[in-house]
Amino acid sequence: MTEKITLHGSFLSAPTYKVGLMLALTGRDFAYRHVDLSKGEHKSPGYLDLNRFGQVPVLRHGTETVVQSNVILDYLADLTGAFGGADANERRQAR
Repeated sequence: MTEKITLHGSFLSAPTYKVGLMLALTGRDFAYRHVDLSKGEHKSPGYLDLNRFGQVPVLRHGTETVVQSNVILDYLADLTGAFGGADANERRQAR
């Protein structure tokens, strides 16, 4: 679990906030890359290479790219062992 985690997002985005909050609560070190939505950075070719939908957030972890905040939260729960629940019922309750 030593691969670098980078969160691409916008300060004004609630989905970005959810992912950043989970990273902070789990104590994971991560880098943050701001995507300026007002300047259309989320529609630039480079960003569309990360997320074809042109949305924030995007999580990069080593060679993995994960999009959509709820999918990212599931990924982080599996990665960190936090907020995931011990069984299917606990996972449903956490979500």
